[in-house]
Amino acid sequence: MKKICLIMLVLSAAFPVTAQTSSQLIPATEASFLTDSLKQLFRLSFPVHYVYRYSDKSGNYFCVLTESQDSVGQQKDSFHFKIRAVNLKQESGGSYSKVWDMNDYILQRDQHESSIWFWNQYISFEDLDKDGLADPLIVYGTSAGNGMEDGRIKCMIFYKGEKIGVRHQNAPGINDRNTTVDKAFYNMPAALQLAVSQRMESMTQQKEAVFSSGWQKAMKNKRTYFDERNQ
Repeated sequence: MKKICLIMLVLSAAFPVTAQTSSQLIPATEASFLTDSLKQLFRLSFPVHYVYRYSDKSGNYFCVLTESQDSVGQQKDSFHFKIRAVNLKQESGGSYSKVWDMNDYILQRDQHESSIWFWNQYISFEDLDKDGLADPLIVYGTSAGNGMEDGRIKCMIFYKGEKIGVRHQNAPGINDRNTTVDKAFYNMPAALQLAVSQRMESMTQQKEAVFSSGWQKAMKNKRTYFDERNQ
């Protein structure tokens, strides 16, 4: 079920990191700072799968990605019904403060989704607009009856204290696919918008997403919603 990419050299080649920030993906087993008391303080009740350590001119940070462990399939694939990400800033004296967090879950009634998970191959903490501050870009998705073919995808950027997203519904039927873009997305610097569209292009190439025809033009025209019938 999960598509895990731990080869950071590949990530760097696809989405190069700028000089203003540095980031590193560390396994949960090596995140010794995540004590039981810290997990309780920041409500990290799900298993920790990955931790991103990054720094910029404002300080040092840890973004903790957690996924609930709800069942295991016949092929020993893990199924997760909920996810939670918490971004922590390392303060002086060894303490931590929460900068932001996000939660999501599968839709069980209409979509009959089976799992939701973070897509690490597209997550980054780059300084995209080169202002010396990292622009966290979190990507995750779901699977349903036809696997990823009819699941959802979300690309979320945390920019200047605001969570801004592009949300897509995959579907086998051409008329059932649609994409929603937050209006604030088009107010962000071009580099941030480009980072998302590059990932959308990559998802298409990897057959992880099928966007409606002309989606690039729709985003160039600053459309906040588009599908095959509404370009």
